[in-house]
Amino acid sequence: MTRPREASQRFWKQAEDDLVIALYLTDKPQLLRLLPHRSALGIRKRANDVLNLSGRKWITNIQERQIRELAKTCFRYVDIAAIVNINPPTIRSFMCRSKLKLAKRELVLTGNKMYDEIRAKIKERKMSLRDFDRSLKYKGDFFSKTGSVNIISPGMMYDAVKALGGRLVVKWDDEQ
Repeated sequence: MTRPREASQRFWKQAEDDLVIALYLTDKPQLLRLLPHRSALGIRKRANDVLNLSGRKWITNIQERQIRELAKTCFRYVDIAAIVNINPPTIRSFMCRSKLKLAKRELVLTGNKMYDEIRAKIKERKMSLRDFDRSLKYKGDFFSKTGSVNIISPGMMYDAVKALGGRLVVKWDDEQ
């Protein structure tokens, strides 16, 4: 059976937090008697938050500022986590909640002139390479992965150039 809650009882007051800190680990029945308007489950959840019983590591304001600064220059969550001394999933979760994005990497040149020019044009139009791959409707990441330069067919190159609004022209060495 749940007890009706009044509007003034929704938020935890500092005095209630002090009681939870003082009595939760030593005398739970006394705590339940002192807080009759709070359920046992509510007290347990509040104790978990106040006493950090889950072992969850919270991000401090200083760490938050560090993460925001590092997100502008770092390319991986692991790099930020090593500097701030927090595990990478926590960094990733915080950045997702804060709508922060990692810095974009510079394009890695592959040596294939046409492939590199297509990738540069995609970046120039502020598209992500992965989104461009999806727009071509090929199965696989051909322009977002540098290792796939060897498996791209001339037909794929033609489709990519056409999608970017260009023209593919073949010139032979013996023609002037």
